[in-house]
Amino acid sequence: MEALADPSCGWFYRADADAFGAIPGIPIAYWVSKATRTAFQTMSPLGERLITREGMATADNDHFVREWFECPLEHIEFHQTVGNKTDKKWYPYEKGGDYRKWYGNRELVVDWEDDGYGILHNFDDETGRLRSHNYNGSFGFRRGLTWSSISSALIHVRWSPDGELFDSKGAKGFAENDESAYYAMALINSSFATEILRILAPTIDFKVGDVIELPDANESVDQIADIAMRNVSLGQIDWDAFETSWDFARHPLL
Repeated sequence: MEALADPSCGWFYRADADAFGAIPGIPIAYWVSKATRTAFQTMSPLGERLITREGMATADNDHFVREWFECPLEHIEFHQTVGNKTDKKWYPYEKGGDYRKWYGNRELVVDWEDDGYGILHNFDDETGRLRSHNYNGSFGFRRGLTWSSISSALIHVRWSPDGELFDSKGAKGFAENDESAYYAMALINSSFATEILRILAPTIDFKVGDVIELPDANESVDQIADIAMRNVSLGQIDWDAFETSWDFARHPLL
């Protein structure tokens, strides 16, 4: 039975309980239309294109995390690559941040000196237990897309270049190639995904497991990826136009 609002009051819905089974997690989303349920039934999940990971918990951000301009530039490695070990102390760190799509919120660095020795040995003085966890593993320093896992606003996804570690509040997604990553970013930033996530993630927590359940139409991938890439480029120009960016060179009005 289709979910319908009672015309006499406008807010009473009637739906067949079996209809919820088409939605991952079987939420009691009584307002969901037949078209939305069909999308879940006929489209593959985004997880077939995108691998998502929660980020690291240092267990002491006051000690291990800084704004980049608080640290000597010669001690920061802004261009770390996978497998290329450097002797710097600070590395770019994704940690969510303010509402911003496509590019930006690149302000923080994390202490990863000696391959993160300090964080990996952050033991509790009283219990002796290791306080930090989830150190990004093989996904550290890989480019992809990132979003604020906790947000009172809508989900907002940004491009994350090579060379960055990521926090538990700055989840990341990775694809086999840039085209798939840009396409996935466009999908998650779309109004369609916003409505679907009202069902899958009805709170302020956008978990990695919810994002990969988004229906993926898998159509016009190259055109959509190209548009997303241009949006990222424009977002980068905007972000780098101000001194809060470590790539700032000159204000565009000067």
